[in-house]
Amino acid sequence: MRRLLFVLAFFVPNFCLGSDLYSEVARTINSIRSGNKLPALKNNQMLAAAAQSQSDWMSAVGRMDHMREPAKSFDEFRACNHHPVNRVINSGYYNFDDLFETFKDSKGVSVRPRRETQLVDEIVAWGRAGKDAYRTDIIVAGWMRSPGHRKAILNPAFRDMGVGITSPVNGEVYWCVVFGKR
Repeated sequence: MRRLLFVLAFFVPNFCLGSDLYSEVARTINSIRSGNKLPALKNNQMLAAAAQSQSDWMSAVGRMDHMREPAKSFDEFRACNHHPVNRVINSGYYNFDDLFETFKDSKGVSVRPRRETQLVDEIVAWGRAGKDAYRTDIIVAGWMRSPGHRKAILNPAFRDMGVGITSPVNGEVYWCVVFGKR
């Protein structure tokens, strides 16, 4: 029995270890940042909740995307998870009123950002069924080849990140990392 446990522990690939994927993504991103003389990002549970929400949604609808269905009203906009910023606000990382100001105009209630700087970014990925779908090195390397994703990973202003990963029954894997700076 002891030999069987050793064999299983030695030969079970990392992609079967579940929560280790989250840590592996964070370590890989921080290793890249370190190689570029940038500070390591801290794992933040609120950003992780926003990232997990997006991974779960992508899995449920079967597509990789940053944007969900748009809000139909101002109240729905404040409460919805349509945009990465909304998801981060709804996670509690930022307060809506700290990021946006509301004002009345001829169209009714309008919203505009209070700051011109980027406070949030989100990167997503999707892997097909099979063991490579769980390979964080392949996923992060793909992000680094994309100018927009690379820019988010190497943004010196970001201080925090949260990772979300969902794998439905069909074996596809949906990945999301959300970055923020408080």
